[in-house]
Amino acid sequence: RGSTSVRFTGTHAGTDMAASMAALRAAPPSHLGEHRVVEVVDYQHGHDGLPPTDLLRLILDDGARIQLRPSGTEPKLKVYVETITSTGARDGGPQEVDDLVKAAAALVSP
Repeated sequence: RGSTSVRFTGTHAGTDMAASMAALRAAPPSHLGEHRVVEVVDYQHGHDGLPPTDLLRLILDDGARIQLRPSGTEPKLKVYVETITSTGARDGGPQEVDDLVKAAAALVSP
């Protein structure tokens, strides 16, 4: 697991942050790092019985999940990465997680 925050600054920070999420929704990536994005789940209108929230989830071809959402209290976007491995499988380890965190943060950086 890994996470980071992408901070937006200036007088239009909130607007810029919203525009960044809107752009990601309008044109989600087909790849993130070396992995193909196989599914994009947008929780903006709710999903699987969950209430609407400003969250995008990218699911990669290896099962990794990337969640991106605005902070509720500050002008920053939160990025969360979870990698999935099976028992006995080679784990990409912390470097793989760090690489995915950086690639995901780059999607929404101002």
